Amino acid sequence: PECIDPDATFYTKLIIMTSVPLVVPLLIWAYFRLIQGDPAANPKAFVTSIQFLELILGAVTLVSFQTFACAKFDDGHHYLTAQLNLKCHGSTHQLNVAWAVVMIFVYPIGVPLLMFVVLYINRRESRRVMEIVVARNKKGELLDVLDPVQAVLEEENNANGLLRATTMLFEQYDPGMWGFGIFALYVRLLETSFLVFIPGPITKALIASIVALIAIIVQRSTTTLLNHLFS
Repeated sequence: PECIDPDATFYTKLIIMTSVPLVVPLLIWAYFRLIQGDPAANPKAFVTSIQFLELILGAVTLVSFQTFACAKFDDGHHYLTAQLNLKCHGSTHQLNVAWAVVMIFVYPIGVPLLMFVVLYINRRESRRVMEIVVARNKKGELLDVLDPVQAVLEEENNANGLLRATTMLFEQYDPGMWGFGIFALYVRLLETSFLVFIPGPITKALIASIVALIAIIVQRSTTTLLNHLFS
């Protein structure tokens, strides 16, 4: 924002980065429906919007969390660590904190929750598709295919837009592990966006490494349990 408006601050960045993505799904739908005239505009727009929201989730969550990250200096005041000439008090800061709270409910809470609901609705269908992919991979039929899950869905002429919207969340895991993609999503957020509250680069790197190690241990030790739970 500072490149366009010299008076722009971190708060300008916060508003732009959190509000613009809310309009993008509508623009995506308008492209499919009004420009392409596609009768399947609704499912296609939903698929693309889910993928877009997953892509920008980390950056939007980070800027939302940065609104709360303040440091105390020798003058006794707390300043925003993202822009040290902004004090962490006053009506402007409090207003942006309120906005950030709303955006936290929308993005790091709302987006994964939406994905979880979609995954839950399609849990049996995703398991069936993954079992087909695994079986055909063992026969060597899909080894050269870039996206085996989408390839199977195309062969079946599967019009399930909800399933297509979330393949990136379950296609890397064993059949039945439909919910593990949400766990992996939060692991990525813990390794990036949540680190804004951790002081010092060395401590940040250490915490991120510990989170990654715990995630690996959890994934390996609970595969059987989660498979049974998500079945």
